[in-house]
Amino acid sequence: MLLKKRLELQTQYIKRLNDKNKFYIKLEQSILKYGFDNPILIQAGFCTDIYKKYLPEDHQRDLTKSLCCDRHGGSRLYVAQKHNLDIPCIISDFVGRFVSSGYQEFNTQAELMTLFKVRPKRIIINEHGVHVCEPVHTHLEKESTNTCLANARR
Repeated sequence: MLLKKRLELQTQYIKRLNDKNKFYIKLEQSILKYGFDNPILIQAGFCTDIYKKYLPEDHQRDLTKSLCCDRHGGSRLYVAQKHNLDIPCIISDFVGRFVSSGYQEFNTQAELMTLFKVRPKRIIINEHGVHVCEPVHTHLEKESTNTCLANARR
């Protein structure tokens, strides 16, 4: 029942944004044309209270089962899942779920910055995971820039 409600809310949200400014349509076109510029942020074993209520009940009781994308990247994740695309991610692993998986570990802001094609103003690493400050939303800007350049050449 919760999954059905979550999918219904997601569908309504996407429709509202597409009706307003074609956000998801433009984002999808940009990702399919250019790929992903920056990684999304994932938390393993942690989810903020505001989003926790949308998790299945067993995940609410045991967050070690959960992977949450509640800050930066949910829209890109949606497009990646829709088209079965691999997407780069930074995982803040609060439960050691990925420790022995062979993934590269990053411990400094400078190391994390190397993962971004379009760099944010700064990255904060603290007890709540990785936070990107003032990220640049490049996918929609590429389409706008291309439109402006095309118009300027006429």
